[in-house]
Amino acid sequence: MPSGLTEIAADLRSRFDALHIARESALANGRRVIQLASRSIKHIQGREFEAAKTLLAELQAMAWEGDRALECSPQIRFAPYHQDALKEYVEAFA
Repeated sequence: MPSGLTEIAADLRSRFDALHIARESALANGRRVIQLASRSIKHIQGREFEAAKTLLAELQAMAWEGDRALECSPQIRFAPYHQDALKEYVEAFA
């Protein structure tokens, strides 16, 4: 546990830096999940089932990987931008 002001500030900085990295990663992953979901839905609607199947496999891996990466950051895991990406994931599989 930090005792001095400098140590407290350094501890807070490292926590904020870790949150920033997690947030940026979640945003990038969310954009990719949404893009893959959109493309897979278009392939399904176009009856291009093999292409859709490939995209859905990639989408599933990306969505689960992104969600697992945020297990230690609930303030980001349950943020609207991450939850919206997961909704698109579910819609693609519906």
